Amino acid sequence: MSSSCCRASGCGWELRAAAIALGLYFGAYCTEIVRAGLDAIPGSQVEAGQCLG
Repeated sequence: MSSSCCRASGCGWELRAAAIALGLYFGAYCTEIVRAGLDAIPGSQVEAGQCLG
């Protein structure tokens, strides 16, 4: 089936759904990387940073 036939019948929702799913997946993945990095900071460094403003 050619792409022009697929576009004419309106079945492009699979590609959009896959793009949204991958975007959500990789967004959550990046969020976990940032969270792990922030959790790795020792409490004394956080307290020192708060003292400095």
